[in-house]
Amino acid sequence: MKIKYDRKREVARSVQYFGDIDQATSFILSKTTTYCINQIYIKDLVNLAIQEIHKLPDKYKDIAICIFLNEMTIAETSLKLRIPKSAIYDRKIKIQKILQEILKKFG
Repeated sequence: MKIKYDRKREVARSVQYFGDIDQATSFILSKTTTYCINQIYIKDLVNLAIQEIHKLPDKYKDIAICIFLNEMTIAETSLKLRIPKSAIYDRKIKIQKILQEILKKFG
């Protein structure tokens, strides 16, 4: 904690006097950049998953939209699509495997 505190003070002084801007930017960018990159990566994965859901055959696409995008339960999806719960469950697992393989290639 002391090292972290000393580092913050050192950076604060360098920014205040503009003596060493590189030292300040490295401190700021290390946390911010990592967070931003992670957020962009997650958004890209989500967008890819949504695109792939819309490319699925209709019997899978309707279930995937209900469960993954509309966040409906298996029972709600079953009632809406008039498909037995067991079929919804089986197809959900198949959809998850398809999407998992696609997203593995991306990452």
